[in-house]
Amino acid sequence: MVYNYENPMQIPLNFIYNLFGNYHGWFILVILQFYLLHQIFIKFFSKYHPTKVLIGSFVINVVYLSIFNFYTPTTDNVLIQYVWDRGYWLLFLGWIFYFSIAYYLGKDYEYIINSLKKYKLWIYLFIPISISLVIIFNELSLNVQAGSKRLDMILLTFSFIALILLLTRKAQALPTFIELISRYSFGIYLLHWFFLLFKTRIFNILGLDFGHLNIVLYFIIGLFGSIVSVYVINKFNFGKYIVGNVKQSSTKVIKERMYKQAT
Repeated sequence: MVYNYENPMQIPLNFIYNLFGNYHGWFILVILQFYLLHQIFIKFFSKYHPTKVLIGSFVINVVYLSIFNFYTPTTDNVLIQYVWDRGYWLLFLGWIFYFSIAYYLGKDYEYIINSLKKYKLWIYLFIPISISLVIIFNELSLNVQAGSKRLDMILLTFSFIALILLLTRKAQALPTFIELISRYSFGIYLLHWFFLLFKTRIFNILGLDFGHLNIVLYFIIGLFGSIVSVYVINKFNFGKYIVGNVKQSSTKVIKERMYKQAT
């Protein structure tokens, strides 16, 4: 509706397109796949050592993204062109390594944290290496697009996940601002784009342009516009089915976990 309010006859068709992931909410389709994949992990992959599963998922993830990052099909077929342009984003194989990491973090959290402490020097060294790889990929134009579907993003994301876990392992409470974003994270993801479009349209109508300050304004409007909307809509019983539920306080979850460990 936001994109096509001047051409309402196009709205039903775009609604169908959106169900197939043709807007920024496409990652919801990936999440739904992982809900199903989780059942397979529980039944089959629990039999294998985590190292084997992680290495296997990493190889699958790398091979899958390599196909779409480094090979361009020579065809005019519309479907194939769509798959290579953005359709491949939707299949879980492009995110399987991240899912595997998350699975074992939830399953063996203490073991992984202890392992990170053991190899913390390597983690600190891997951060600049992974950043350098991204710079090299950019300089050599080895990726045709920016975003999370790039091959070099796998190592960068993994290294920062490890670093954040290592640095925050003793935390008993999140900073208030991070806690706020965490609780409303899904709603922010779902709604922020609408507020960015709204800001752009209004500022264009009013003839306002603040230069580089626009970056800050986009951030503030997108973030807090989404949070306020989710808060208000969740006051209604059906609200969570429209914009997602407000998550439980992470601080409360951490305290409950520590209490269970102590008892």
